[in-house]
Amino acid sequence: MFSMNDSCISARLLTYCLRLMRAICVWSTGTHPFYMRLEPPPALPTGPPGFHGVFMFNSHPMDVVLNDTQLSYRLTGGVIDLYFLLGPTPSEVVQQYTEMVGRPVLAPMWSLGYGQSRWGYADLNTTKSVIEQYAASQIPLDVIYSERDYTAEYNVLTLDPSRYPPDQMQNFHDQYLPTRQLQHVYMVDAAVSTLLSWQGAPYSPYVRGLAAGIFIKTPMDALQALQSGAWPTAIHANVSVVYPDFTHAAAADWWRQCIQDWFDVGGSSSGTVAPPVSL
Repeated sequence: MFSMNDSCISARLLTYCLRLMRAICVWSTGTHPFYMRLEPPPALPTGPPGFHGVFMFNSHPMDVVLNDTQLSYRLTGGVIDLYFLLGPTPSEVVQQYTEMVGRPVLAPMWSLGYGQSRWGYADLNTTKSVIEQYAASQIPLDVIYSERDYTAEYNVLTLDPSRYPPDQMQNFHDQYLPTRQLQHVYMVDAAVSTLLSWQGAPYSPYVRGLAAGIFIKTPMDALQALQSGAWPTAIHANVSVVYPDFTHAAAADWWRQCIQDWFDVGGSSSGTVAPPVSL
């Protein structure tokens, strides 16, 4: 049996039966509660052994307990949405699984190279200074990441006009980075400030999302967006944040348009955002 891809148990193949008593804690956001097992051989084997897979499609924290005779799921909530993938070969099990959850996208070559990321780059000149120090020290660098330092008062999809001026950021992408064969990645949080306006104009990520109804709702009121505290609330006393529900049919288009509007201001002058992928 191949395990649940969680850090608290190493992946292992158990031949024909489960030999260990072990609880697998499936609590992290990067864990898929999926396993693949080699079937026991028939009494009169006539062909290669078969494989099957099992996927518990549930996002709640859970424990998966194995013993000599059974596998048990202990879920903290949600529905029991259990899928059996019949294989019968390992590659076919994986194909059936990825057909359900989505197949990986081929990463661009530069994303596999050397990257630099750190909180605290106060302005664009500081970011450029880091790049120049890499070059002066002859340390390889393929991509520079910008933490939320670039935002205006921590509002998502904004640029601080004094520290990361939009015109300078476009020059940064159009001229500075290409001459050095570097890429740049903005780190974006999906926590949207409940600001109706910003810098004299509607704060479109919130206003559009509110109109489209794509924010996660409270369990008591299906019309009320769930609000909490995050980075912007440290600056704005009367502001909370809301979170998009990316399972909403309109969420992908809303997010793409928000990214495109922001990219038109602070990205490459020739860049566009790819259309959302259908899930």
